[in-house]
Amino acid sequence: MTFMLQHIEVDHGKFILAKISITAVADSPTAIILPGKPVEDGSVTSLAEMLIDHGFACCLPSTKVEVQEAKKHPSRNINRPNNSWELNELDQAMRFIRSTPGSNGKVAVIGFGHGGQQAYLAACRLKPDAAIIYHGTHIDDFLEEGRHIDCETVFHLGNDDPYMTDEADRKIHAALIGKFNIAIYKYHAGDAFTNEDDPVNYVREAALLAHTRTLDVLCKLK
Repeated sequence: MTFMLQHIEVDHGKFILAKISITAVADSPTAIILPGKPVEDGSVTSLAEMLIDHGFACCLPSTKVEVQEAKKHPSRNINRPNNSWELNELDQAMRFIRSTPGSNGKVAVIGFGHGGQQAYLAACRLKPDAAIIYHGTHIDDFLEEGRHIDCETVFHLGNDDPYMTDEADRKIHAALIGKFNIAIYKYHAGDAFTNEDDPVNYVREAALLAHTRTLDVLCKLK
């Protein structure tokens, strides 16, 4: 995969750093992928590779290390200990991507873990063209906002996720199932079943099925 480092202005001369793939075909949708950990793991890498191979552009938050290596306006960057974005920064990234030459203006937000929570909140507040949530954390704290979701939204959840209580699972289903644009898929797996770097929790069959369903949603944006 080949990415370029891109400064995106968010507020009063401050920037966030993004990695944007430069191998996508012309007029392609873009997937913004939000990792759940400070360092990108196999979940992010395998999904980004698959999407790029299918002609999508991918955009990821940069890490602090990558910012330092880039040596571009270090005093003006918004530095964090990890590669997360606040929702207002994600909003600016979406606006930037939609106006980028070569983009067809369609943006999907995909997140893992805490990034999955951000993808859910983006669906509620920022109006992406699609949202994909992989084992998102604390979704049940924001269920009242689910009524604002008007894009196609998919949840990928493990049946044995130790961070998903039975009560939270019931609340999520009760609040969101029945909306025509929301699908919740459950897998015989735990919380990190898409992470190839975690052999204890990685479940290949579940990961492939989840990614295939994600690809099906994104192909509608072409």
